[in-house]
This record gives sequence, C-alpha cells and structure tokens, in this order.
Amino acid sequence: MTSSVINDYRSGYPVPQAIVGIDWEKAIRAEKHYKDRIYRLEQEADDIEEYVEGISDGNH
Repeated sequence: MTSSVINDYRSGYPVPQAIVGIDWEKAIRAEKHYKDRIYRLEQEADDIEEYVEGISDGNH
C-alpha cells in the first residue's frame, strides 16, 4: 500500500486528504521476488532431502 496527501479545495481552502492505493509495479516485483525465493528454497529442500536419503545408517 502506498499513500499520498493532496489538498482538497472544495471548501474554498486547502484541506489535506490522504489518498491510499496499491503500487502495482511494486506489488508485481515483490510477488516475483517471493516466487523466485520459494523456488530456490524448494530446490534447496530437495537437495537436502536427496543428501539425507543417501546417508547410510550403518546397518548395511
């Protein structure tokens, strides 16, 4: 969410009004960042799982 302040002159004098909205470019960049991060973490988890499965338990 982003916000800005404008002056509303409908009453004849400036009255600050907050405008709130979504910075879509920022939201899209954040979504891509987190999707990339999730992908990398899933790959790392797969690598760790493969490594652990390859460890001998000493009973063989």
